[in-house]
Amino acid sequence: MSDLHHPNPALPGIELLEQKISRLPIKKFKWDPTNSLGSYLEMSVDMVNIEEVMKLSKAFILDKNLVGLTLLFKQFWQRFEEEVNQLPTKNFKIDPFHGFNQSATLFVQEVYVELKDIQTTIRKLEPVWTEIEQVNSVLLSEVILTKERQLLEVVESPIPEAVPLPQLVGKKDELKRGRAIRDLAVGYFQGSVLCRDWSPFLHSRLDAVIAEVDNASWWIENEHRLVRGILLKVSQSLDELLFAELQQLAEG
Repeated sequence: MSDLHHPNPALPGIELLEQKISRLPIKKFKWDPTNSLGSYLEMSVDMVNIEEVMKLSKAFILDKNLVGLTLLFKQFWQRFEEEVNQLPTKNFKIDPFHGFNQSATLFVQEVYVELKDIQTTIRKLEPVWTEIEQVNSVLLSEVILTKERQLLEVVESPIPEAVPLPQLVGKKDELKRGRAIRDLAVGYFQGSVLCRDWSPFLHSRLDAVIAEVDNASWWIENEHRLVRGILLKVSQSLDELLFAELQQLAEG
């Protein structure tokens, strides 16, 4: 991978998945081991529902917007799934009506995995995730450059005036975090080698799509995929321009 133009790795990555999983409901599993001296010691570990872990992880890892462009994220998910399925688990009988009917006899069996094991798995795969993100970012940047060349064959690319960043809209408790994430993205692209070969026109498209996303929730929901999320928007904006010009050519 040494020949790739690596972007500045300043944005958060798969460690955000670890943080999300750590916020899942924790179940304490206690056991009573005995040390070498024979003294009694009570210990416990934090465990999380493996079904919830996989549901959260799948939504985090897979990206429907990249279907057809790359299989890397799908392959990473398959590897992650294999790793987690090899971890030791413990079955718990859970009363789904606990708190409503103290005499209920209906129990549901749920499978739990140690939180520490999940964290270790994520950290083990973190270098793979980082490389996949970098490869995908370079790929998207090249796609954008190719689309610009196609656009220049049918129309001149005027450079619009700079668009100021608007105030974000959304829930009050999301605005501050949304602004912080957007500012992080702006700073990232200003110093990224991904845009090194971009024309002033493409830089103007980048500024425009960032300004168009004025919903704080989008920045929060896409914090773990900011680079590809924004690059995809730039690419889609070029699609719209190119299609509009091709339509005019077809209409004579």
